Amino acid sequence: QGDLVKALDFMQKALRIQMQSLGPDHQKTGSLYFDMADVCERQGDLIKAKQFYGKAHALWLRTLGEDQPDTKMAQDRLERLK
Repeated sequence: QGDLVKALDFMQKALRIQMQSLGPDHQKTGSLYFDMADVCERQGDLIKAKQFYGKAHALWLRTLGEDQPDTKMAQDRLERLK
């Protein structure tokens, strides 16, 4: 559990850097949101997990389209958490 807390902290710092360098609509930003959601889900924080999966899904849907595998994977995770 402690390693997951540290991982999420590092990911949040990376997200800030990534948003500045790559921008909010970059595919890697979506990947980071997805990974943060996975960590939150493993911690049992399903509310935050759903928020991050939602951000990843919305970004990928907007930039990659609905048929892209990452978009579908994020949608599946969102549906699983309902």
